[in-house]
Amino acid sequence: MDAATNVAMLPGIIARDGLCVIYGSSKPEVSFEFFPMILAGAAARFFIVYEMAPEARTETVSALQGQLASGLLRHHIAGTYALDDIAAAHEAVESGKTIGNVVVSLGQ
Repeated sequence: MDAATNVAMLPGIIARDGLCVIYGSSKPEVSFEFFPMILAGAAARFFIVYEMAPEARTETVSALQGQLASGLLRHHIAGTYALDDIAAAHEAVESGKTIGNVVVSLGQ
């Protein structure tokens, strides 16, 4: 999850003994509600996808592709932009108001 964008909803969605996997943050400092997290026995794991071991990355990509194919996991496309509109795509991401993925189409 993006820590800064999603941390406020975390206490309401984390399962007992749940694990929150954090891949980044749109802000350098993030604060969260301590008591709901400790009472849930929650844990956080931070990682940078580009630093994953090749085997772990391959295994993870395969698992995610399976979840996408089965419908268990869905991508939310917030907007699709032509390559000529890449500046607008960047502005959409930088606004912090985009929920989902911003796609830049390289094709016709």
